[in-house]
Amino acid sequence: RRPTLHRVFRVPQEIGLTDVLTGDIDLLTAVRPTIVERLSLLTAGHPPANPAEILSSPRLHRVLNEAKGEFDFVFLDAPPLLAGRYPCARAPRPSAFTP
Repeated sequence: RRPTLHRVFRVPQEIGLTDVLTGDIDLLTAVRPTIVERLSLLTAGHPPANPAEILSSPRLHRVLNEAKGEFDFVFLDAPPLLAGRYPCARAPRPSAFTP
């Protein structure tokens, strides 16, 4: 809901995960290099009107699998699991969020 990592790493927020999940842009085009050597960042993108629906889509699983194939490590920055509806969106696909 309130992404901040783009500010921490001084990366533009114009494109991000929401754009990848909606199919507007491919993953590797959306990922940006950061000021930290060998660290790339996929920002959240602009907050969608329906975040729980987008996060629970099968497309997220495919994007995460693609990221696992392209990068050594994939970290997800997300709200606490007990806050809001997001645990419900992540729970059906635990394998998508584990190595």
